[in-house]
Amino acid sequence: MSTTKINSLCGLALMLAGVSVALWPLTHPWGSVAGADIGRSGQWMVAHTFHFLAALFGLLGLLGLVEREVKTARAFERVAFLLAFVGTILFAGSGVFTAFLWPVLARNAPALTELQGPFFSPPHPLILVTTISYSLGYILLGIALVRAHALAQWGAIALVLGAFLLMIPPAPLSPLPWIVFPAGGVLFGIGITALGLAVQSAFRAAA
Repeated sequence: MSTTKINSLCGLALMLAGVSVALWPLTHPWGSVAGADIGRSGQWMVAHTFHFLAALFGLLGLLGLVEREVKTARAFERVAFLLAFVGTILFAGSGVFTAFLWPVLARNAPALTELQGPFFSPPHPLILVTTISYSLGYILLGIALVRAHALAQWGAIALVLGAFLLMIPPAPLSPLPWIVFPAGGVLFGIGITALGLAVQSAFRAAA
């Protein structure tokens, strides 16, 4: 398979990541991030399966930027790419945990899934590290790519704003209304989709 074909598939993977990351908060149980009843629900599993798929497709899609990073990217863009890539790896790990292991805890050790349990009170450090590295990586990547004229301005704005909103913990972990969570997911999904279109366009032009 040619490099151009592979990178075109990377663009498609980023678009699938964009759709998945938007569906994650849109399908999530409204207003709830903890509790055994929520963790056992099919809706929880559906939402966090999209969470995992967003990270999986995102990792595959970011490979389409590797050639650019090696050949033409400046230091700021390379740091942003690396942070986004590492953050996406951590996000994939949290997606595996929340989609497939959290329901097991909800059924067999429900106290661990409550808001007053050890994961949320206080928040586990890995939750903070994952959230900050994932969101901050894409904020910096969006800024770097629009400065390099490699991403449309509308896509960069959606990417940066969406990533920033996703960095804010959803209610009841913060005082902000729940609507901030799905709004951030949709904006971020638009930005990731725009990034996928940019990757495809760049390699079609090169071909």
